[in-house]
Order: sequence, then structure tokens, then C-alpha cells
Amino acid sequence: MLVGCSGEVLQIASLVESRKIPVVAIRAGSPDIRNAGQYIYRTYPDLTFGGFDVS
Repeated sequence: MLVGCSGEVLQIASLVESRKIPVVAIRAGSPDIRNAGQYIYRTYPDLTFGGFDVS
């Protein structure tokens, strides 16, 4: 499953984790995503570590 921003990822995290559905977040920089689950991946840097807007 491909999702966009941090809010979307955090809203579906428990559902996708319980069903073991891999998720790729393309624009999710929230540090909370680090602990969202083992099936959630992102292509955008964690904003805690100096991520920046590339658009």
C-alpha cells in the first residue's frame, strides 16, 4: 500500500500492522512513524534528524 503524509500513516498504522500489510509512505516526516510498526516504511527523512522540504 502506498500512502502520502504522516497523518495518513499514523491513522492506518494499527490496521496495517494487525493485517501485516506493508506500507510505503512517500511524504511522511513525523518522528512518530519510527514506532508505528514493522510493516511501515518511508522514503522521506525523519524531520527530527534534519529533514527538509525538497519540493
